[in-house]
Amino acid sequence: MGMYLNPPTELFRMDLSSEFYVDKSMMIDELNQCIETNDNCICVTIPRRFGKTMALNMIAAYYGQADASSLFDNLKISSTPSYGTYLNEYNVLRLTMPDIRMTTRTLDKMTKRISRQILLDLKDEYPDLELPDEDQPLDSLLFSICRMTRRKFVILIDDWDMIFRNFKDDRESHDIYLDFLRDLLKDRVYVALACSTGFLPIRRCGTHSSINMFREYSIIQPSWLAPCFGFTEDETEKLCEKYGMDYDEMKRWYGGYKLEYVDEDGNDAAMSVFNPMSVTEAIRNRSFGNHRVNIDAHENLDEYLNLGIEGLADDISRLLAGESIYVYPSIFPGKCSGLCESNEVLMLLIHLGYLTFERTDSSTHGYASIPNNEAAMILSEAMKKR
Repeated sequence: MGMYLNPPTELFRMDLSSEFYVDKSMMIDELNQCIETNDNCICVTIPRRFGKTMALNMIAAYYGQADASSLFDNLKISSTPSYGTYLNEYNVLRLTMPDIRMTTRTLDKMTKRISRQILLDLKDEYPDLELPDEDQPLDSLLFSICRMTRRKFVILIDDWDMIFRNFKDDRESHDIYLDFLRDLLKDRVYVALACSTGFLPIRRCGTHSSINMFREYSIIQPSWLAPCFGFTEDETEKLCEKYGMDYDEMKRWYGGYKLEYVDEDGNDAAMSVFNPMSVTEAIRNRSFGNHRVNIDAHENLDEYLNLGIEGLADDISRLLAGESIYVYPSIFPGKCSGLCESNEVLMLLIHLGYLTFERTDSSTHGYASIPNNEAAMILSEAMKKR
């Protein structure tokens, strides 16, 4: 166990001990269908506080080197044919980008620090192996380890888009980071599975196609991941029944996020999910209200609503009045800066979880609307500050 290599299973053990834990382990069965295939690079872009970090805790515990059978034997995944095949079969590298970025000042230093620390972790894990020096490129190092140990890597990147949020207009830093991801993941035989999470669409970040190996699942197009994030209606109803909370009121406050996907039979389907953090806070506090506290600086609505974009204030007012606004996901630039049209801000608000999206029939376009009371309260308060 090191700083990045094979993180402790205690993180997932703590999640399991949570009073409000909801079993999302079937996500692993879906990932097992992708592992060591041409579709093994996955990016999940959904709003904050919808369970991405807990999912990575689970994935790291399942695939990593520490025996985790006691954590999973009573979960849904244990009943699937793939369960025992991949359990604790890989080395896991987990990079939590905000934590790494806090220790460096430049992107170049950050990527070098990652490579150096991974080498130190590997030396601790494999003290009997003759490892290359730290000047060797990271991809060559990982290839060498994979060849010597006959064990591939599962690589997890938490908040992959942090660079694009914190270095909003720094094109050089963007390219350094994209090149780092390409060199680490693209067409690398040592990669069994790569899974990154964030909320900005990965394919439209940057200026080139260096990370086009990712298959993206988003709040707009969740596909088979639709039940894996957020709380489903059934899961929320069971929690409300267990803790004596009004389900209908819970839905009015924190539900309403519409996800459209293809079901197991290949048919178009749709579901509605809840913001899990807000649901658990409402149960814990026995009260309904705005529980989206401690919002990060890049999610500051004041900044976006005060850009002076023509028509934006009118669109937000219409949304607050209960209307839906026609939006075009295909032209969203996938960034937090340089927004110049109302459509771009509305799409960003969808990815941040303040709005929800409902696709029109057989179309890449659709309608944005306010999903619940909590989002309406936040938007209303932000509008008053304009």
